[in-house]
Amino acid sequence: MDKVNVALSMFGMEAVPGKKEDKQMSLLRRDYVYVRDIYAGTLCETDDGYSLTYGQNT
Repeated sequence: MDKVNVALSMFGMEAVPGKKEDKQMSLLRRDYVYVRDIYAGTLCETDDGYSLTYGQNT
């Protein structure tokens, strides 16, 4: 998660672990986060705000 926070800090953001809910959210936008050409995670904008999923690119 350190690599993700380094990347997000450039935009004044920070990744914070949170609990997952079984609630279905409406996806508005999705973008893939790369740090030095290495996949770091997926940033999604939903009705409830932003979510960042980090780890393996599937």
